[in-house]
Amino acid sequence: MHTTRKSLAPLGLALLISVTLPSCQQSSPEGRPRVSPELVEQVAELPPILHESSGVAVSRRQDGILWTHNDSGDENRLYAIDLTGEVLATFLVRDATNIDWEDIALGPCPRVPRECLYIADTGDNLRRRESVSIYIVPEPDVRRDRPSDSQETEPASKVDFRYEDGPHDVEAMAVGPSGDILLVSKGQRSPIKAYQLLRDDLFNSPLVARLKNDPGLRALQTSASWVTGAAFSPSGDRVVVRTYTELFFYEVVGGTLVQEREPCFFGAFEPVGEAVDFMDASTLVMTSEALRRRPGPITLVRCPTGPA
Repeated sequence: MHTTRKSLAPLGLALLISVTLPSCQQSSPEGRPRVSPELVEQVAELPPILHESSGVAVSRRQDGILWTHNDSGDENRLYAIDLTGEVLATFLVRDATNIDWEDIALGPCPRVPRECLYIADTGDNLRRRESVSIYIVPEPDVRRDRPSDSQETEPASKVDFRYEDGPHDVEAMAVGPSGDILLVSKGQRSPIKAYQLLRDDLFNSPLVARLKNDPGLRALQTSASWVTGAAFSPSGDRVVVRTYTELFFYEVVGGTLVQEREPCFFGAFEPVGEAVDFMDASTLVMTSEALRRRPGPITLVRCPTGPA
């Protein structure tokens, strides 16, 4: 074991937690190899209004803005926050309903040359929803002088679809630079699978999410291995898929996901963590639901990259 204390001075953040990192190479309980992160830091706590943060997206055109939302216990609201956890703006999403919002991503709008927020209304714990939805809305401009005002987005476009092999509980969605959408099932009651919706097909009816290649994830008997979030890197050439305790990285090769190396184990920092996105090419931000009346944390993680 070795203790590592890292600084986030380049990001202008104070260190809130100093972590003890295991040796570089580890094994999971079932004997699968995994590696340690180079950095794990809790940098802030989420405010009480964000007690079930289940998705996070880093704005690429508004510096310092993170988009997040609550799970099914909230209305159709988006929150713009920063890395200190301060709520900078609240937006009601027009023409949208929060049945079970599970993830959020930024990507090109399907029909206009703008950046859009994609909201995955895909939660289905009992696997009973024959059809689920994604709401697509142009990214709002955040006015930092109006944090207490509840504003409205432009009208959202609703994309209804089903999975080709029946209902699944999906909490992980990522949108690539082409506008194609990746969805990864949670694995709570069935094998973990990856699906794709193509940008050119989004407004076809009926719309079916097709199976992609096997992501190589295996659910265990414990909830620690369930998939809760995913994101494309800013360049679009990598994908991260998170569970409650690990991060899996994939290289995008000809539209296929190729796992880079062993998963990166960050442990029990976020026992109910459900969100992940890239801050930059190497640093990830994660958010979490609150647990036992403790606020959900905002955590930064950096893992080894490239082939094992």
